Amino acid sequence: MKRSWEDRFGASDSSIRAAQKAAKKQKKYRFHCYVPTRKEVATLSAELLSPLLIGWMCNSAMEVMPSTTQILDVIDILGQRQDATQFSRLVSMCHNYVRGD
Repeated sequence: MKRSWEDRFGASDSSIRAAQKAAKKQKKYRFHCYVPTRKEVATLSAELLSPLLIGWMCNSAMEVMPSTTQILDVIDILGQRQDATQFSRLVSMCHNYVRGD
């Protein structure tokens, strides 16, 4: 199934809004509620993309926490980039996430 470049890896707008609402209620911990688009994963620099993906994997609200399938899609997109070698550490982190490390 071909996905739109603007797709946020299947995260629905309602899930993102629910994550934002939950994050506002939380006082002690700052949750990450942003889910990058496929286009962002395919085009942003490592400097801009790394904090987005790390935040999504490590600090996301439950409503938008990435699944194994979503992160495997991220790995696939990063591997297709011309500058894929710049993302080796991030891809390694993605593999750790998929393995549950």
